[in-house]
Amino acid sequence: MYDLAAGTIIKYPERVIFRFGDVSVTRKQIKHVIEHRKADGKSAEEIKQILSYALRTIFEFDFEIKNPTSKYAESILRVKAFKAWNRAIVLVLDKEKEGQRGLITIYPYRLLGAYFLLLKKLHTSAVGKTPHP
Repeated sequence: MYDLAAGTIIKYPERVIFRFGDVSVTRKQIKHVIEHRKADGKSAEEIKQILSYALRTIFEFDFEIKNPTSKYAESILRVKAFKAWNRAIVLVLDKEKEGQRGLITIYPYRLLGAYFLLLKKLHTSAVGKTPHP
């Protein structure tokens, strides 16, 4: 999908590509992520790396926080730091419907930025999950 122009219509956009845990991802959502990371200047290899780290983030996230952006009510940010890569991955997941959350977007984030998100979580009443102490 990297070579597709922005706005190109794809076949079967609502087809679920994968469903892991409480997260389901459609073809349209993957195309959206690729388009946005490509617009950020990311190469095809960098986008593949982001997507591979995103899969680990679904299950092994360091913390979860309510999305501070009001555009997507009841959405969450799921964050995992990858110290060797010197970045974190942020998954923005839509509100829960029937036990599943749809993917809104995925983006790499500076480790320092992820640290500030964690501080925000610890200093607010946002209900989220932190799987390990």
